[in-house]
Amino acid sequence: MDISTNIIDLMYLTNSKTFNPNATIQSKALYTDSDLKLYKRQIFEQTRDILTGKDVDKQIKSAFDEYVKLSIDHFKFLKKRDVIQGDYSNIKTREKKLGKIDYKETNKLMYKKDKPVHRRITDCIAVKRKTKIKKKMIIPKQRDFSNHKAVKKTVKPTEKKVAEKDNIIIRYDEKKIKEKDKKKQKK
Repeated sequence: MDISTNIIDLMYLTNSKTFNPNATIQSKALYTDSDLKLYKRQIFEQTRDILTGKDVDKQIKSAFDEYVKLSIDHFKFLKKRDVIQGDYSNIKTREKKLGKIDYKETNKLMYKKDKPVHRRITDCIAVKRKTKIKKKMIIPKQRDFSNHKAVKKTVKPTEKKVAEKDNIIIRYDEKKIKEKDKKKQKK
């Protein structure tokens, strides 16, 4: 980083009276109070002579001219300030009193908002969807078969086998049973 630019920035962008790059030590008072008290009368006389046009030392005359120029600029500024402030004298300001604070609203401002809902094209267009039909599962009543005897019938292997046990009919196809057995054996 180039430090020289910082000094240049301070020299041109700040008030020259408050920043002096050459003065590293704070300036001492130019005069004492006792000197001012002693020479006060002579200073007033010299100022009166300058204002009336009498001859005075060139350095003092140039310093006084600078002083007059700064004083005139200052008084012009004060006059402009008073005129501009006078334009705003008729404006009434309302003092707004704080009411009850709504914490829900302030929390909405401070905290993260919920993630936006992702829209899908199916939300806007009517789409027919195929759904699988759930098979109804019939659960038989629980019964006690310990006292009953099962009835067995002989059935040909190609036909459907039907076995009856106390009002319970079980039907199954032999081909399906063989396919299930093959699947089990493969696993």
